[in-house]
Parts: sequence; structure tokens; C-alpha cells
Amino acid sequence: MTPLEVEDAMTVNVITAGPGETLSTVAGRMRQKRVNGLPVVGRDGRLVGIITERDVIHATGLGSGADASRGFLDLLTSDPRRDPRRTLFLLRSRLRTTRVAEAMTADPVGVEPTMPLEEAARRMERYGVNRLPVVRGYAVVGVLTRADIIAALAREDLEAKGCPTAWTSQQESSGCGAPSSAGAA
Repeated sequence: MTPLEVEDAMTVNVITAGPGETLSTVAGRMRQKRVNGLPVVGRDGRLVGIITERDVIHATGLGSGADASRGFLDLLTSDPRRDPRRTLFLLRSRLRTTRVAEAMTADPVGVEPTMPLEEAARRMERYGVNRLPVVRGYAVVGVLTRADIIAALAREDLEAKGCPTAWTSQQESSGCGAPSSAGAA
């Protein structure tokens, strides 16, 4: 069996952001598409950065790192003297006036489609990131997330056992096992 490569696991049809877009626009796109980060590409299509939910929260002035999300909730709930309407107005104002270029991580770590998947996973771990833009030349051709890696490894394991990679009713009787749910007894 040949080792998996990034292109075996990556998400294609990449949703991107532009450096001149507002955080409000990009946050809405992330919410609509149910993703936590987007590659940022310039007008020439080259990768110039990556913008994540954490970057958006940090750009509002609510904190950074692991405390950013907690800072957001604290801001909205902790001080009974704070007018929540004023707080939300300030947050929305910052989101509508801050450009992606001001909040993104510039020159992000990326990978090539032919890189071994194991090496890409080590790169994620080394740099403490949850997603990597996949670049061929200068063009973004995909995104690789931790979830993509897990799905590819599970698919590879099922295929090695001769099991279908999509759940079917015959799978249970074939010895491939039933899908499990977390917390099920």
C-alpha cells in the first residue's frame, strides 16, 4: 500500500478570502460554510495569509490565544454595568471596519499536494495549526484540516480490511463493524 499524500485527504473547491474584505463579510462566509478558517489570496491568486475565527476574535480586541473565546463571552456577560447593546455595537463596528489583511496570519505554513500525509500532520503539530493551505506553485488548490487527515486514515483502514468506505447495511454482517457513537453503551 502506498503512503497517503495530502491530495488524498485535502478538501478541494476551496473557499477563500481577500485581504481587502472586512472581517464581518469573512466571518459571515465562515459561518455560512461551516468552516473555521480560510486561505487569503491576493488578486493574482497567490496565497498571502490565512484568517481564522481566533484571528477575528483577537482583532476585536478581546484577547488572544486560548483566552480569546473566553474574553468574548466575558465581555458580553460579566459586568452588569456594561450596556450589552453598546458592547455589541462596538464589536460590530470593529468587524465592519477591520480588513482581513489587518487580522490574518501572513505567510502561513502550507503544503504541496504530493507531500506525504504523515509529514503534513507533523507540520500541523510543529506549528500548532489546525489547517494547512495546499498550494501548487502559487495557487491554492485545497485545504487540509485535522478532520481531513482522520477521515483519510479511517478510509484507508476500512479499505485495508476490504470494507466499504461508506456505511451500508451489509457492512455489519461482513465483520467490518457498525459505526459507533460517542457515549453509546
